[in-house]
Amino acid sequence: MDKFARFRYQPCIPLGPDGRKVTGSPEHAALSRKAAGEGMVLLKNKDKALPLKRGEKIALFGKATIEYIKGGGGSGDVFCAYTHNIYDGFARKETEGKVSVYIPTVEYYKNYVKEESKKIPTRPEIEKIWDKVNAMDFCQEKDDIIYATFASMHVTEADAPDELITEAAKNADTAIITLSRFSAEGVDRRAIGNDYYLSDAEKSLIDRVSSAFKKTIVVLNSGAVVDCEHFAENDRVQGILFGWQGGMEGGMAVADILCGDVNPSGKLGDTIPKSYDDYENGKIFQTGYDHLDYQDDIYVGYRYFETIPGAAEKVRYPFGFGISYTEFEMSGTFCGESDGKIIAVTTVKNIGNFAGKEVVQLYYSAPQGKLGKPLKELAAFAKTKLLAPGESQTVAVSFDINDMASFDDVGKVKKSAFVIEKGTYKFFLGNSVRNTTELGYKFVADEDIVVKQSKSLLKPFALEKRLLSDGSYESLPQGEPSYDSGSNTLADAKAPAEAVMFDDVGEKISLDDFVRQFTVDELIDFVGGHQNQPGVCNTGAFG
Repeated sequence: MDKFARFRYQPCIPLGPDGRKVTGSPEHAALSRKAAGEGMVLLKNKDKALPLKRGEKIALFGKATIEYIKGGGGSGDVFCAYTHNIYDGFARKETEGKVSVYIPTVEYYKNYVKEESKKIPTRPEIEKIWDKVNAMDFCQEKDDIIYATFASMHVTEADAPDELITEAAKNADTAIITLSRFSAEGVDRRAIGNDYYLSDAEKSLIDRVSSAFKKTIVVLNSGAVVDCEHFAENDRVQGILFGWQGGMEGGMAVADILCGDVNPSGKLGDTIPKSYDDYENGKIFQTGYDHLDYQDDIYVGYRYFETIPGAAEKVRYPFGFGISYTEFEMSGTFCGESDGKIIAVTTVKNIGNFAGKEVVQLYYSAPQGKLGKPLKELAAFAKTKLLAPGESQTVAVSFDINDMASFDDVGKVKKSAFVIEKGTYKFFLGNSVRNTTELGYKFVADEDIVVKQSKSLLKPFALEKRLLSDGSYESLPQGEPSYDSGSNTLADAKAPAEAVMFDDVGEKISLDDFVRQFTVDELIDFVGGHQNQPGVCNTGAFG
């Protein structure tokens, strides 16, 4: 492991003579907490159940109260000095007099996670990371494909005893249930329980807790969408917070929002449907390991649900959606064209009783033309500063006109070109894809405009059909795969004139001597990853 630069110089180990940590410093931890809170999305707040009242008695449920998922796995995983879970966040709020936490449920989940974690199969015991391991022990076979699988790294939801819930309801007014999902490379949501759908234990927990308590809040600790149908329309569940994976300070950020220290201002970057099957590709997703037909083409996410006939009614929470503890209004809106850009300006006013932030979202609607377009596409957005009740801010959002171009891959207008098709382009401003107002200005293209001419290097051959905006499919040309290298040439590269060569040292060069010949910039690249990766990279390594 010593051969890895990230092991010796990873973010939570001090660098420099003053012992400062690169990304594990108090300043960066505070920034992580702020960023987590800015992105969390409040989906439901029935009867103004949130924020929690000062001194409110709460009981915490769900194994994710303790086993908080800070982030994804694989190359998205990071080493950090600590991870504050949901209980840590509310324990801090309790010291500030903002809530009173019922401890028996916390102790139950602490013990449950501790004991169940012992049963999770982990990597084989090896003295060094370089020892030989039989990789086939971690693989499975499907047809003629051999593929590796992830072992379960987290415990399943506990079947909390009825008496625990009953006693908690006698001693607390509000229940906060946290549900979690782990995500990583190759670990997408599947249409089964304890994955995209809730497990039986999770459903039972929600039903029993919401029946026993006056108020129930659900927190989702997941990096991807999970099914919300079991509690979205349940009147006994008054609040839903999509807390994503909030990093090392994630539990603190959740408590900040639920206690009202931070007003939620995040917006959904996904559409949450009513069912997994409501996704067009849900029927074929993860049906193969060597091949998958991406027949939905550009109609993915909100571009599908807002465009395809009959799909809009399948949405539970639309793209760009997210509510606040306060309310806002937009007025004095202007839209026009300047220097090749579409610009929209509006004044956002906080008309509620809490300080908060709003996100202004600018969409455009392009003519269908020959290429087909989504009904709406997000073009630009901006978040206001923290607005006090009654305070206003003028916000401007803009984007390049050329960004409205569509790629023509088969030659309906101009093959391998980005084209603005002739017709009228409309613009909409609001705070979600479903809550917008059409603006007075329209951009009119009198003829097709080729924005950029490209060249086909990799020619598709296997996809038989793809989705169109009316819900039908068009057939695509078939053929053998081919590659046209065009005029591509290899770049010249020269080795350092005085570099130590392998033959010169007879395999006896030390690692220190090897490292000394690198420049400071090259060493930075080794530690931090490639040149385009700022900071200390989790996966940058050599050896």
